[in-house]
Amino acid sequence: MCAAALAGFAGAMTVARFAGDWITDRFGRERVVWAGAALAATGLAIAGLSPAPLAAIAGFALAGAGVAPLFPSLTALAADRLGGRAEAGAQRVVGAAYAAFLLGPASVGWLSERVGLPLVFAGLAVLLAAAMLLTRAVVGAPPRTR
Repeated sequence: MCAAALAGFAGAMTVARFAGDWITDRFGRERVVWAGAALAATGLAIAGLSPAPLAAIAGFALAGAGVAPLFPSLTALAADRLGGRAEAGAQRVVGAAYAAFLLGPASVGWLSERVGLPLVFAGLAVLLAAAMLLTRAVVGAPPRTR
């Protein structure tokens, strides 16, 4: 089951990353960040709270598709928002990503030993929802469609 969950996550992330430029060009970075975070949060909630293995695997695939466009889109948004200081914005996003890369797996493991893996994944879903709100505060709401 673990290998299937990882394969679902990585496979969906790969496909979504290849489609990311097209999706971003069509819908805009702000919408891509919002939709990606919402999709990832939903996927992690399903993965963490579902008692059915196939539903959990599908949840991990949704999470993979959701997180795929986040890093490139957030890096570009940070560069756009800082104008002439684009490097500073990109450095902040890259620094946060490296911190998450280094601390994330260890934190998930440590917390899962204390509260259980399902609750950790549900907590990650809540953190992604909070990231959506933080993104809204920093870059504004995604533009409305007509």
